[in-house]
Amino acid sequence: MKEAAVATFKEQYDKYFGETGAMDVFNDIVATWRIVAGSVFTAFLLGFVFMIFLRFCGGPIIWSSIIVIIGGTIYGGYGLFEYAKVMDEADSQYIYKDYYTYGSYAVWGLALIMFVCVCCNLKNIRIGLAVMQCTAMFINGTPQVFLMPILALVVTAVFFLAWIYTSAFVMSIGEI
Repeated sequence: MKEAAVATFKEQYDKYFGETGAMDVFNDIVATWRIVAGSVFTAFLLGFVFMIFLRFCGGPIIWSSIIVIIGGTIYGGYGLFEYAKVMDEADSQYIYKDYYTYGSYAVWGLALIMFVCVCCNLKNIRIGLAVMQCTAMFINGTPQVFLMPILALVVTAVFFLAWIYTSAFVMSIGEI
C-alpha cells in the first residue's frame, strides 16, 4: 500500500513539477517578467488616477449609474410590452403574448422596487459617496498606501518559496 501511494505521489509530482507543467509556467513568467511588472505598475497607476477621478466625479457617476439601471429596467419592461402589443395571431410566438405582457409588468414592478429602495436609502447613498470621497482624499494624500498590496505580495511570495523549500526537503528525506 505504501509503495502504491509513493508511486502515485511520484507520478503526480512528475506530472506537475517535471519537465512540463509547473516548469513551463515558471519559464513563461521568467520570459515575460517585464510585461508582468509593467502590468502591475499600470494597474497601480490607473488605480491612483481612478481615485483622483472619483474624488471629483464620484457623485455624478454613482447617481447616473442608478438612473441608468432603473431607466434601463423600465425600458426593458416597455420593450416587452410593445413586443406583446404588435404580436398577431399568425405569429408563432403568439401563444406567449400573455407571458410578454405579464413579464413587462413584473419588470416594471422590479423597477418600482428599485426606485423605492433608492428613495429609502438616499441618506445611506449620500454617506457612501462622502466616505468614497474621503477615501479618495486620503489616498491622494497618502499614496504609500498603494504599496501595501505589493508588500503583501512579496511577503506571500517569500512564504510560498519557504514552504516549497521545506516541502522539498521533507520529500527528499524518504520514508517518514
